[in-house]
Amino acid sequence: MRLFAAFLVITPLLAGCAEAPPPPPDRPSAQITYPTRCDALRFTQDGRDIAETAGMIRLARAPFTVTYHGPDSQPAIALFLTDDVNLGLTRLERAQLWGSAGDFMAHAPDDVPMGRTPRLYRGEAGLAAFARPIGHETPALLRRLAAEIPAHDTAIAAPRAGGGFEPVPGGQAATVKSISGRALASFPPMILHLALFTTAKRVNDGLLLMNWGTCRLSFG
Repeated sequence: MRLFAAFLVITPLLAGCAEAPPPPPDRPSAQITYPTRCDALRFTQDGRDIAETAGMIRLARAPFTVTYHGPDSQPAIALFLTDDVNLGLTRLERAQLWGSAGDFMAHAPDDVPMGRTPRLYRGEAGLAAFARPIGHETPALLRRLAAEIPAHDTAIAAPRAGGGFEPVPGGQAATVKSISGRALASFPPMILHLALFTTAKRVNDGLLLMNWGTCRLSFG
């Protein structure tokens, strides 16, 4: 069963999965399965801009910097071994998703933990289950907000790393030196799938309306 099957299950629980293990060598993951939405991100390495080519951001297995230059606040990223999450986000056909401020992950500023499978919540019962842990008034608030804009009918519990982003001229930037505490140079050649989540609107202390993006990273 594909990992994204868990992503599509509506559940009242926010229990996370265990962190994914390091990528195995020779992963057959070069197939292009979803269109990327990388326009709000810029990647640099060794002082050079790395542009997307043929659907890939091609990086050396060395520290790199990712800069968010869009209008939103609190950019955060998640890395995945498979395309399941990014493919699922694309198939949702929803420009914005509800999210929780509690899903920001603790991590070192220059490290990005490998992502854990997100959970998706849809419909009145699903949104109520998502909102309940945020605060006792949040389910009613989210029900009213979702009714006002029918396209805002989906929430996601997506653990994501945002603590490394700092203000820079023209945006917010994070330098990535390791993944789940392991130096980039120690990995085999691999492809990882990056999901970007940004805060378009903070409704209260815990409830966020988020934009999202998808990128495909090839480490040679």
